[in-house]
Amino acid sequence: EFDMEHREIRHCNIIDVGQRPFGVQLSPLQGAPDEFDMDMDILRQLRSASAEMCSGQRPPRWSSLHHGDSIQQHGEAMLREQSALESKTRLRRVMTSEGNESPMRKYVARNIRLRLREDRERHDQGSTDQVEIQQRSINIRKHLGLMSDLRRELQVLKRATQGDTKAESQ
Repeated sequence: EFDMEHREIRHCNIIDVGQRPFGVQLSPLQGAPDEFDMDMDILRQLRSASAEMCSGQRPPRWSSLHHGDSIQQHGEAMLREQSALESKTRLRRVMTSEGNESPMRKYVARNIRLRLREDRERHDQGSTDQVEIQQRSINIRKHLGLMSDLRRELQVLKRATQGDTKAESQ
C-alpha cells in the first residue's frame, strides 16, 4: 500500500510467509522441487530486503559514501579538491597580474607545449607501428597467394609427369 501523503510504503500482509494458500498440502512424492516453496523463498528475500530498506536512512546511490568510503575519507577528498581549486585560482591571479609577458605564463605554456609534443610523438609512433603491421599483413597475404598458385602449378606438373610415365610404360 502506498501512502501518497506521507510518501512511504506500508507492508501488505496478503499471505503470512510459510502458510500455503487455501490450505493446499502437496506431498513430497509429487516430483520436482515444490514451486510454492521456491516462491516462498523469493517472498522471504523480498520481505527482508523491504525491511532493510525501511529500517533507516541510506545514502543515495549516486553518493560516494555509498561505495564504502568513510566520511573521513570523503571529507579528505573534498579538502584535496578544494586545495587544487584554490591553487588554480592563485596561479590565474599571478598570471593576470603580471600581464601577457608573464614569466609564469611562459613557463606554463612551455610545459603545455612539451606535453602536447610528447603526446603527438607517442601517437605518431603508434600510427607508424600500425602502418608497419598493416604492411606486414599485406605481405603475408601476398606470399600466401603466391604459394597457393605455385602449389597448383606443381600439382599440374605432377599430373603431367605421371601421365607421361604411364604413357611410356604402356
